[in-house]
Amino acid sequence: MPTVTDHLSWAQDNEKFAGSFYLDDQIEINWAITVLFYSAVHYLDAYLVRHNNKQPDRYGRDGAIMRDDNLFFIWRHYKRLKDMSRSARYGFWAC
Repeated sequence: MPTVTDHLSWAQDNEKFAGSFYLDDQIEINWAITVLFYSAVHYLDAYLVRHNNKQPDRYGRDGAIMRDDNLFFIWRHYKRLKDMSRSARYGFWAC
C-alpha cells in the first residue's frame, strides 16, 4: 500500500507537471485538468491513509470524502474537478 509520503510526492509531481502545459491549446488544457484531478486524488488519498489508516479504491473514495467531517466541505469542488477531468478525457461534458 502506498504511504502518505508516496501520495504527497505523486500529488506534488502532478501539480508541477500540470504547470508545464501551455494553456492556449485545448488539448493541453484538457491534460492539465486531468493531471490536476489526479493530484487532488493523491492529496485526498494521503489524508485518508493518514487518518483512516486505509486507502479507498476509486469506488470508495467519493463515499469516504462525503463521510469525513473534515473533507465534506470540499465534496462539490472535488466532484466538479472529477467531472471536468472525465469530460477532458472522454470528450463529453459530464457536469
